Amino acid sequence: METDTDGTLGSESSSAVNSMDRVEGDRDFVEGSKALERLKDDVAFWKSKAEELEDEVSRLRVMLDGERKLREDSKRRKVVVVPVEHVRHTVRELLPTELRAFPEVAIDALMKGFTTRKDLSDLKDICSHINQSRLYQIIESFFRVVVEVLDTKKERLKQRDAQLSPEWYKEPWYILQYNGNLRKSASFFDTLMDYLDKLGFRNLLLHSRTALPAEEIPHGVGDDYNAFVEKASRRGFRVATEAVLSETSVDHSWFRTAVNGSQRYADYYVQVNGREKINEFVRDGDVVCTYRDPDGRVQQLVCSHPGIDRTHGMWVAIQGKTYQFFRDSYPNRVKLNLRNPLLLEEIFRLLGEEFSAGTLGKRLSKVDEWVLQRSSPLDGVGSDESHALVALFKSLIRHLCPIGIVLPNAAKAEDLLASFAGMRTTIARNPCSSEGDLVSAHGLRGALFQMIIMESIAPFWRVLSKMPQLPPGVSWTNFLEHNEAYDMFLHPIGVRESILESLTSKELQVREQSHQYASRLMDCLGNNQSRLAVAIFCLYITPGAPSIFAGLELGKSSGTQYAQEQKVLRRELLRSSGFPAEEEDCYEIRDLNRAPLTEEDIQQADFAHSSVIQLIQRLNQLSMKCPALSSNQAYPIETTQLQVVCLIRTHKESVVLCLANVSCQSRSCKIPKWQINRYTDSPNTSQGLVHDLLTNEYLTIELTDGIYSLVLSPYQRLVLDMRVRRW
Repeated sequence: METDTDGTLGSESSSAVNSMDRVEGDRDFVEGSKALERLKDDVAFWKSKAEELEDEVSRLRVMLDGERKLREDSKRRKVVVVPVEHVRHTVRELLPTELRAFPEVAIDALMKGFTTRKDLSDLKDICSHINQSRLYQIIESFFRVVVEVLDTKKERLKQRDAQLSPEWYKEPWYILQYNGNLRKSASFFDTLMDYLDKLGFRNLLLHSRTALPAEEIPHGVGDDYNAFVEKASRRGFRVATEAVLSETSVDHSWFRTAVNGSQRYADYYVQVNGREKINEFVRDGDVVCTYRDPDGRVQQLVCSHPGIDRTHGMWVAIQGKTYQFFRDSYPNRVKLNLRNPLLLEEIFRLLGEEFSAGTLGKRLSKVDEWVLQRSSPLDGVGSDESHALVALFKSLIRHLCPIGIVLPNAAKAEDLLASFAGMRTTIARNPCSSEGDLVSAHGLRGALFQMIIMESIAPFWRVLSKMPQLPPGVSWTNFLEHNEAYDMFLHPIGVRESILESLTSKELQVREQSHQYASRLMDCLGNNQSRLAVAIFCLYITPGAPSIFAGLELGKSSGTQYAQEQKVLRRELLRSSGFPAEEEDCYEIRDLNRAPLTEEDIQQADFAHSSVIQLIQRLNQLSMKCPALSSNQAYPIETTQLQVVCLIRTHKESVVLCLANVSCQSRSCKIPKWQINRYTDSPNTSQGLVHDLLTNEYLTIELTDGIYSLVLSPYQRLVLDMRVRRW
């Protein structure tokens, strides 16, 4: 995109401005559509409330019938015992015919007020999409965990649930590697929590993956985890953990038990017995294998690590019979069969333990790879089974905790991930979405990265203007870094090479076979603190919940030594599992992002002088004090500068104008007054003072011929209060 010499838009200014004009022109239509959607949500909400009242009337009727019988019998006896079976029978008779087949534990949950008739009906529908023939077995294990957990729930956790805002998860998050950090001394826990408290974070997401995952499920339960969560929750932190439910390592206890002869545990995994490989070819740099099943079905699967293995199967002899287990990622990882009710029972129990310890959320990773039977990963993307499974775990979590959340995640574009938000509903009498509460915005991450690297706002607005609408209560979660490599597909074809050429990092490494590249952001920015600060600022002003990956605030560099250490360990693990891997095939570029945060890192944090740390502290304060910054409402404002992000964030209580110069040169911004007046009133005086919430200072803005003028210095950032101001 070309600009005039002063940095203003020239006659050939491209789609960025046109896109913003279209967004402005369509705003009234969009707002009308949103109002209609809200009206539909209100109708659905009050309908569910009516159903809840019916449930309560039914429950009270049972109680009154029991009391009446007790009074009548007390005239003849001193003590009357009403059998529980009698009460259950009465409750069953009050249920609709289609719900009377539910197991006793589900009826008990209904009698105790832990669930509703609507929940039972919804759960039946969900389970029918997972395993129609064994749906009541799934429901029975589901409610067995619900009743056990709620019967013994700690009073402290009940008080927390009652006092915490239902939308607590929309506040900023700090992402921490679990296996690399929590297996420390108690002093590290205290140091970490003091550090996060000083930064202003209350929400903590624990990533659990390392190069050597063994006990990957439940990703949390254990003495070290329980001690950490109890300490963290007592200090006001909200903890969510990650679960990769699509697969386990061959070193997992479940798989070891299967290999030792257990048919039950062998059935926990997807089996492709009799499948044969019939072809192999290269396509766009990927090694693709073709397979034929005994029923004649043919599949094509991409090899994730062709230098180590090209079979997508693991052959194991168990009690004289050879099993072929399915795998589609790392050679020593085996795919779980999430249609198996016994496996789901295990997962329910483990989730129950986590939420009993105080966990408030679960990040469900690789939801697009929850492949259930003999299908390729692509067949599982957006399938009914995948959505049903997310809805099932969401229902369990909301039954266990009225403010518990689900964070569905997959390295996919927003249109697919938005579908994993589900729809507005109620679970255990609490309004929420049917699936996810926080949805990862991977495409927006790519746009933010491209904007900062290329110093142009065009990619940011191109992606933001096309973001799908989420159901009420659901939000995007935005990030600049996480523990995976960057996926090339996040950038349009034609700009990928330009981005790589613009990167100054000597540590940046590209993996052509998987179309990924990896490096810590600070390395990509040439160790420039000002560029890092403006990147973090843009993250916070983007609609959604901002997430800081551990070490970003410190400008942590790529973990080259850590990556080398993991390569050696991975090779040893693979060889012990029967894969004769060479070291170069065991190197993972994503390990550059995964070096754990250490106690030494925390102690060296310079709160007094680091502009990045001070910026994050202030932004975290504003996120909790300024409702506009936590809303999903954001509208583009034209400044005539392709290097200046300018948007209005609105809320009924506040309106703020956010600006950021992403370039190394000063930029003169011209903002038409009519754009501001669409969202808030502004005076007609020629000069005024506007409050910058970021620095707590007042700035002078000139108004000439209906145009506001201000100059932004290199990488300058502003959050202007457009409702509470002095003129």
